[in-house]
Amino acid sequence: MVYYYQIVTKPLASEPLKDETCPVCSTKGSLQLTLYMRYISMLIPIYGMGRRTGVHCTACNHEIKNPDASIFVKKKYSDNIAVAIQNLRSTHKRTTWQLLYPWSFWFVLLIIIGIALVSTRLQKNEVAKNKETLSHPQIGDIYKGSWDRDGVQSASVLVKNVRMMGDTMFVVISKDYFNTNPYDKKEWAKLSPVFDNKEYKLRLSSFVSATDFFEYPNAENHNRLTYKGAVLGKGSMNLSFDVIERGK
Repeated sequence: MVYYYQIVTKPLASEPLKDETCPVCSTKGSLQLTLYMRYISMLIPIYGMGRRTGVHCTACNHEIKNPDASIFVKKKYSDNIAVAIQNLRSTHKRTTWQLLYPWSFWFVLLIIIGIALVSTRLQKNEVAKNKETLSHPQIGDIYKGSWDRDGVQSASVLVKNVRMMGDTMFVVISKDYFNTNPYDKKEWAKLSPVFDNKEYKLRLSSFVSATDFFEYPNAENHNRLTYKGAVLGKGSMNLSFDVIERGK
């Protein structure tokens, strides 16, 4: 991958030197002093290089002081010009944007890194909390997840744990369901927390080990252990809403 960069010299302020005469065309008052901001840009500013000044003649374009010249170049201008340069540098008030602009990339980079670190920490905490909750199911827990119902594959429903006995977890599912994006918080908010009366017998050990809903064999599933669905994201995704509502 090739990265292109350039050194930018951006003018900030200018003022005429009315009492100075151009040494080339001898025009009085034609010299102009300009204060520049200098920085390295790679699509956006990434590194500030301080402020520079330049002096040129507006009549003949002779350059007395080049803003891009090395700071070690011997000055070839009068003491009056040197004083004017110092005064402009000291009196020019930079805006907040001008103060931050050359360093904006680094500020943004630090903010991005900070957000990423915080997000990662929060995600790990959320995953750990979900893992702990899922490994110790309680009566009354409600899970957001997928469920094969009414011939609809992977409908998004609420699954409620109503009781447990041995390796069996009895659950009921919400009457409402949807088939659109299951990671959309607004879709889940539309579901009514009203559940069907029909209970499903699930294998508790399968739920604890993999957060999957496996229904025990019965007449409706042709006497086979049947996969019915799973907790949304298996509880290991960083979502903007809770996947598990702890029973009380």
